[in-house]
Amino acid sequence: MVDKAQENRPHVIDGKTVEAKRTLPRPEREVSKNKNFLAKKIFVVGLKDNHDEACLTEYFSEFGKVVSIKIPIKLPENVEDLLL
Repeated sequence: MVDKAQENRPHVIDGKTVEAKRTLPRPEREVSKNKNFLAKKIFVVGLKDNHDEACLTEYFSEFGKVVSIKIPIKLPENVEDLLL
């Protein structure tokens, strides 16, 4: 799925161009300096606030089976004021 998704860039979801990159856990990434390493995950940058798991699953399923999607929580800019 990752290879097919990467071959079909750029990705446009709801009119917004997003950037998808291959990713590996840090130790594997440091060992492999080869840019064509076998990746099972992609990191997507530039999502809109309304892009949810269902939207991303629907879009990326076109390239293969989507096993899971994790969307990090967006913290407010003044997060240090909120942390005690």
